[in-house]
Amino acid sequence: YCTMAVTFLFFVFSIFATMIAAGSYAYAQEYMVEVVTRIDPIDPVSGMKSMHKVAVNLQDKTIRRVYVKTGTTYGIPSTRNKFSEKAIGWNACGREGFPLRCVKLQLVGQTASGVQIIPNIDYNFAIYVTEDGMAAIRGCHDGYPTYLVTVDNRTLYHFEHEPLQGLKLFGNCDVKAEGYIGGWKRS
Repeated sequence: YCTMAVTFLFFVFSIFATMIAAGSYAYAQEYMVEVVTRIDPIDPVSGMKSMHKVAVNLQDKTIRRVYVKTGTTYGIPSTRNKFSEKAIGWNACGREGFPLRCVKLQLVGQTASGVQIIPNIDYNFAIYVTEDGMAAIRGCHDGYPTYLVTVDNRTLYHFEHEPLQGLKLFGNCDVKAEGYIGGWKRS
């Protein structure tokens, strides 16, 4: 009986340890959040205008910039480039309706054509990412160009510009952004 009891306890311990390890692994996952602005081929000066990518690790409570890349207009590099990312709150998303631990990030971006006479491309997004990969976005951006926000290559938000709408760069935060991944919606 003693051998059976030890074997049983070892078996139960193994299952328990596997469950703990699986939960820790899921929580330790690093999520990649990316904001891309681009002018679509329907316009004469199409191409990528900015890419802003950050890594979020909920277990370590860290975010780090992976890269910021900017585009060109007629071969002239972009100008007035200002990009920032910061964690606004760790495990504080219950007020936002998330049932799990999460982080609230703020991603802000600004770039402009090197041609100098064109206004800035601007965005200001609050992005929420939970430990199980659900995500939400709220914020705003200009009415031009196209904006694409992804979390681990899953589309969180997508805004497509209309043809020849460069004048929508004038102004600030003209378009409200909202999107969800994983079935969560704020009530």
